[in-house]
Amino acid sequence: MPVKRLMPAALLIIALALISASPALASEEEPLILQKAQAKMQEALYSLKEHSIEASRQLSEVELDSYQAGKILRWLRVKEMQVIVASTMSPEGVLVRMEPYEYSRFQGSDVSKQPQVQFMLTKHKPVLSRLFQTVEGYWSVDLEHPIFGPKDEFRGALTATFHPAPFCKAILDRIDPTGTVRFYLLQDDGLVLYSNCLEEIGTNVLGSALYKADSEVKKTVDTILAQPEGRISGRHFMGKEASQSQRRRNYWTTVELYGTQWRLGFAEPIL
Repeated sequence: MPVKRLMPAALLIIALALISASPALASEEEPLILQKAQAKMQEALYSLKEHSIEASRQLSEVELDSYQAGKILRWLRVKEMQVIVASTMSPEGVLVRMEPYEYSRFQGSDVSKQPQVQFMLTKHKPVLSRLFQTVEGYWSVDLEHPIFGPKDEFRGALTATFHPAPFCKAILDRIDPTGTVRFYLLQDDGLVLYSNCLEEIGTNVLGSALYKADSEVKKTVDTILAQPEGRISGRHFMGKEASQSQRRRNYWTTVELYGTQWRLGFAEPIL
């Protein structure tokens, strides 16, 4: 039986279908792997948000220093494994009940001077802090959610601390198991919350020698921090010396919770 030759229009339709189905040909503006990373990280932040809302609702029905409060805090830590410490806080900004138990020695600590606590005490609205050093001595970000009583009176807050680096790594390792993609996570003030290179975590790109000395690096960093998503090519901003700063193509997007934004991106060499 003779084989029928496809008409050019049919060939075009098949070619377009193959192109649309190929992950390697995703949008240049936001590659597929970055879309996946952003979606998974946003999903994880929303999960923490929803479980915090539920924990706050349950806490509204109990005394904030009670055994029942501790049980609710333990439930939150089981649901959200990245949470290091879950606490209740009084309307005056004093830590009342803390889980796990080994942190209970910090109960009674006054944290009312911390910026996110001041926001909570004045606005009575949820907030996600910048990275800071806790009274317990470790570095973390703090998700706070208000607790209201039966008459809608402000009774205090739920706080859940976690570090963005292991939080981010757990998600990205599932997306890129080989670790070949040069991911980074930046706070809006230039602080590196996560990088594949551990020594870069905690540094601030705005204070680096590269940023101060290289106008191309400065342009790259300023653009990433100013715009919620995009692509830019230029000398990379990671590294300590200009000789380490290869020309790279940066893609980035934003993950957000309660108005706090993190820039999630990756850089690939320009060959």
